[in-house]
Parts: sequence; C-alpha cells; structure tokens
Amino acid sequence: LIYVQGNQNKFFYGGNPGDKFFKRNFVDNGSFPYLFTTSERKNIYDTLSFIINQMANIGWVSNELFSDYGDDKRVLAYRPSGIQGNDYYTTKEVNGIWQIIKLNVDKNIDDRRILNYTMFDADGTLMDYFKNICQEPFVEVWGDTYGSAFEFIVRQPPTNAEAMKEIVTNEQYITIETEDTYQITLSWETEYYSWFQFMPSGMDYDSNQFFWGFHFPIIYLEEYVNHFGNHRKVITDKYVPESSWVGGNAQQDANITAQALFNDLKFALEHYSVLPFTRRGQIVINGDRRIKKGSFVWLKATNEICYVNGVHHSLSFSSSSVERTTVLEVSRCMVKEFIMNFSAMIGNTSIPENDLSYFNIVKSSIITKELYQRQTTGSGLNNITVPTTNIQTSMTVNPIVFDFFLKRRQFDKYEEGTNVINII
Repeated sequence: LIYVQGNQNKFFYGGNPGDKFFKRNFVDNGSFPYLFTTSERKNIYDTLSFIINQMANIGWVSNELFSDYGDDKRVLAYRPSGIQGNDYYTTKEVNGIWQIIKLNVDKNIDDRRILNYTMFDADGTLMDYFKNICQEPFVEVWGDTYGSAFEFIVRQPPTNAEAMKEIVTNEQYITIETEDTYQITLSWETEYYSWFQFMPSGMDYDSNQFFWGFHFPIIYLEEYVNHFGNHRKVITDKYVPESSWVGGNAQQDANITAQALFNDLKFALEHYSVLPFTRRGQIVINGDRRIKKGSFVWLKATNEICYVNGVHHSLSFSSSSVERTTVLEVSRCMVKEFIMNFSAMIGNTSIPENDLSYFNIVKSSIITKELYQRQTTGSGLNNITVPTTNIQTSMTVNPIVFDFFLKRRQFDKYEEGTNVINII
C-alpha cells in the first residue's frame, strides 16, 4: 500500500515499514502477493501458516524468554508450498511466544482448497481467521499444550462412520476404569436436526455460479421431524478438491468436484444424524493427564465411547493426602458395540447384518448415491435440470433401527452369540 501508485489518496503512513506492528497488519517479504494475488487455490496448511507468520511479527513476550529451549525446539517461520530456493522461510526467526507454537494439519484434508474470498479482508482475531478457514463440520481446529509447546491441531473430525469404526477396531481411545470413576453426569443430547440443506460454494461451470446448487435438494427426514421437531441445518461447503484444478477438461473437473461434494454431504449426514441418540455431559475421574481435548475415552461403567470437548485438572493437598481429579466435558457418547455393524435378534425380529448401528439410522450412502447418479446421468454441464422424482421415506431412514435407538434399547441387556447378538 505504501508503494502503490496513487497511494497518497489511499494510505498515510509516517513510520518505518520495518516496524513489527506494521508488518503484523500489512505483511512484508512477498507473502501477501503469494497468498492472495495468485489465481491458484491454497490449501489449509499454507493459509494457516501464512496467518501465523504474520501474527509472529509480534511476540508479546521477550524473545530471550525461551532461549533455554535450544534451536531444535523452537519454531521458525513457515515455508509455504511452492516457494523454492528462498532461505528466508528456513532462517527467519519468529518473535516471543510464537517460538513454541506449532501447527499440525491432518493429511486427510490436504486435498481441500478454500473458496473463501473474505480472506482479503485482513481484520479479526487469530481464531477468527482460523475458524474462517477451518469450516465445521468438515474441519475442526483447537489448541492445547503438548510437552513443552503449544500446538494447534487442525483435522477432519473423526465423527463419521468410517472414522468411528476405526477408533473402536484399533482401540484408539483411553480407557476409564470403573474404579477410577467418581461421578457421571450424562444426559441426552439436545442438539438435533431433522432436515438438511447442503449449499456448495458457487463454482463457475457452464457460466452459472449456482451450478452445484441445483444438484443438492433439501433432505427431509420425516421420522426425525415427527419425533424431535422441525429443525433445519444449513450446511455450507467452501472447499473444492485440488484434483479438480490440475488440468483435464471441464467435464472431468465437474465430476471430480461432484464426487468430493457428495462425499462431504455423506460426512455431514453421518456427523449430525446420530446426535439425538447420543449423550453428553461431565465425567469426574481420578487424575489422568493423558486425556486431551479432541481425544476419545471408553467409559467402562456405561460401555460408551465419548468425544472429549474439554479437560479440567484439579489438585488439592491435606496434611495426610494429595487428591488429584480430572473433569471431562464429553459429547457424542455412544454404546461401543453399536458403533460397529452386526446381525441381531430383537425378540423375534431379525435385523440384517450391517444394519443395527448408529450410522445406519439414516441411509446416508443411499441418499448420496442417488443424488450423485442424478448429477452424472440426469444432467450435464449444459443442462442444469435435475430429475424431480422424490427420495422416498424408506430410502432415507431405516425404521427398525430408528425405533431401536429411539427407545434407548442400546442400553438393554444383550447376549453375544457366535454370529448374532440377542437383545433381551
């Protein structure tokens, strides 16, 4: 802004361009044109590391405060991908507290590219920036202390069917033994949605920025409306896959983008549809510093797998003892066995294999497959008319499975046989 032609009418600056506050707000060393003035979409890691590089111009504390950490433990400026042969990013020291702040981004979201032009407006807090880039439910972000550093964790939430089943199968959770459990205060989730409106970001295919909007009708779950009420969830998706920008023709790009968007729709349905059948609340246990926000615990007292939203530790001393407790704020608590798929007998009714699961209450695979087929066979780039046949109720919700979880029968006693579970 200082050097642009006509700047005397746009910007008045009477200081030193090297001043750290100026650099914090206006950017130097070519980072701004790299991120914002090229047509190439940037991935989440590059965008967040760019923001951190700018924030790191202000340290808040003395740089010498962390001198004892050693060079191997302190962070330097992040090098954006695509920048080669520039030693600035590998030697540039950052200021103050930013020396011990690290960024970890899940490889599963590497392919996501951001369609978010509000990034041009460089105002707001650090978390405002992060939340703008990391859009729920597809990407979550939080920070916590790990060892001697503070780390930002950016990942795809492990809340869909595939991720949750992997967590159970591979035991990727921390077990809370019954004898270590002091208090359990769990109640049924009050957040729920009965119909969904999925809104992809406008993509300029066939000279129509609303091209994708025609392919995602409202998904109405009648059983949910009848039992829980008429609650709408609008899900915007501002991501596109990198693979749709690397070449090929318009039809190929459209198909790649379509597949990614329908995968996101399936993820969102699985993420939200289980909520009315899960529990949330507080668990007080014997002190356990292994448990962090974003992890999962297996509460053996109730046989539930729970997602950890927050952790609070307390320590008290007396003349004869030391008492340490950990309070966990948890949500999405699900009975362990019913995260998986299995055959079951409920009285005299046989439930087919792969049906009796939290993630088979709503038939997300059938819904997204049907909509994807409409997109690929019912319309092309030059024809945005979508078949108007309705998806029937039987194609959206499995009534037997819905009734099972609605009656909270996942907490009934059951017997495990060789190939089947008998609900008593």
